[in-house]
This record gives sequence, C-alpha cells and structure tokens, in this order.
Amino acid sequence: MRKKKETALVPAGLELSLAPQRLEAEEALQMIQVLDLTSQDRRDRAGKVLAEIRTRRAKLEAQRKDITGPILEGKRRVDAAFKPIDEYWAVCDQALTVRLLEATQQANQAQLKALEAVASTRGDTDSATLVLAHSPAETPAGLDVRKSWSFRIIDADRIPDEYWRVDEDKIRRVVIATRGEVEIPGVVVEQETSFARSRAS
Repeated sequence: MRKKKETALVPAGLELSLAPQRLEAEEALQMIQVLDLTSQDRRDRAGKVLAEIRTRRAKLEAQRKDITGPILEGKRRVDAAFKPIDEYWAVCDQALTVRLLEATQQANQAQLKALEAVASTRGDTDSATLVLAHSPAETPAGLDVRKSWSFRIIDADRIPDEYWRVDEDKIRRVVIATRGEVEIPGVVVEQETSFARSRAS
C-alpha cells in the first residue's frame, strides 16, 4: 500500500501540538459525566464552564481555519486552472464518441444493405458489394462497447409516490422561519431546548 505524501501546507507536529487540548477535553468529558448539578450554585458554575467550552471551540475552529484557509484557496486556484482544459477534453470526448457511434451505425446499415443486395441477386453482384456484405463494423481499436441506461421524465404527475423525495431542508427552513407556527401534513413540529451564551455575560 502506497504511503500518503506529507504536505508542507500542514504545520509540522500539528497533532502533537494539539494533543494537550485533546487530553484536556477527554478529562473534561469524564468530569462532566459525574458532575453534581443538584444546586443552583453548581448549575451556575456549570453554565460558565459551558460558555468557556464554546469559547474554546470557537478558538479551535479559528485555529483550524488559519491552516485550512490557504489550503482551500490553493485548491480553488488549482481547480480553476485545470477545469477549463478538462471541460474542453470532455467536449472532445463527447463529440468524438457521437461521431464514432454514428459512423459505426452507418457502416452496419451499409452492410445490411449489401447483404440485401447479395440476397436479392443470389450472390450475382459486384465484388465491392460482396466484400461489404461480409465486413461487419468492428469496435474501434482501444475501445469496448458499453451499454448503459438513462431516462427522461415525460409526465411527472404519473410518477409513483415511492420515487418522490421529501425536501427536508425546505421543511426545516419553513419551521425555523415560522418559529414552529406552521402545519405541514405528515410532519410533527418539535421544539428543542438547549442553552445559549447569555448576552449579559
């Protein structure tokens, strides 16, 4: 198995530098699972810890983006340089495929016509027709014939229900926009409760 190349865009020792933060998060999770939250004072302290966790996550995300931002921008520029060339080759591929298919079909039709001429004359025909009658079109060198299936919709109203997909993103947007004050047949709108950082803090 070929080993992945190291990239100079990833800071050396990144995992090692993040190891203390990972260990701290793992230890914090163990404490959170057994935390006593029976008093308001303890819940208040836990709320401050929760706000700190979110601050830590935001800083971690900013640190990640400082590294991935230039990488993604570099990828975008590389993709932009390669894409137009590949698009030209894709058009060439399609155009030549169509022409080869048409030429092969024409050769097959010419052979059928020659076969009909041979049959109607009982073989008493010119040598060119005889040669053509016994020369089926072959698959072009370096290629294989591949048959695939596709489809096109001619009447959307007749498509059975099982082929329709529910647009969950659209439902989610409507539920959020109406703050749950909406009725959609077949959908139960549920409210989820969580904690957000206090604006006063």
